Amino acid sequence: MSNTNAKKGVTFAQVADAATSLKARGLEPTGYAVRAELGNTGSFTTIQAHLAKWKAESAESVKTRELPPEVEHAMQTAIAVCWAQATKVADEAVAIVRRELHDKDQELKQAEALIAELEARTEKAEAEAAKAAQEASEKTGKLTALTGAHNELKARFDDLVGLKRPAGAPVVALGTKQARSSKKAGGPESTPAGQQAQQ
Repeated sequence: MSNTNAKKGVTFAQVADAATSLKARGLEPTGYAVRAELGNTGSFTTIQAHLAKWKAESAESVKTRELPPEVEHAMQTAIAVCWAQATKVADEAVAIVRRELHDKDQELKQAEALIAELEARTEKAEAEAAKAAQEASEKTGKLTALTGAHNELKARFDDLVGLKRPAGAPVVALGTKQARSSKKAGGPESTPAGQQAQQ
């Protein structure tokens, strides 16, 4: 910068141009950077005041800047397409989940029905087994009673007909029809010798 510019002072336009140039090169337009861009001329206070004004106007410009209609329309169209696609994918996913839940519900109902049937069969089998066990117990008791009665009758029979007899005595017990026939026929007991033998 010339001495003439230094005497006149740095203008807002000069500061704005310097700050814009720094910003375009990716540098931060600070007061010192702008003054260096201006050739180290100008009052630092003046530069700072102009720079503050430039930053405020730049920020306001960014806020109020509007997109071109064609760009805005393209963006809205793209957003609508993305939203429709996302909704479609979500609906398909929900439908798949619902079908899976329905299938699982049917499987669960079938499993519950099978369990109920098996439980009913088990209860019936247990009841039949208990009944059979009761009948077997009753039959065992009757058999035991009959066996005891048989043994008792057999013992009585042995007492009646199984008494020890004298040697040579006939097998038929006394008092039978065969014994009386023997007496009538002149058996040993009907003869005098027999009577004497008995005495």
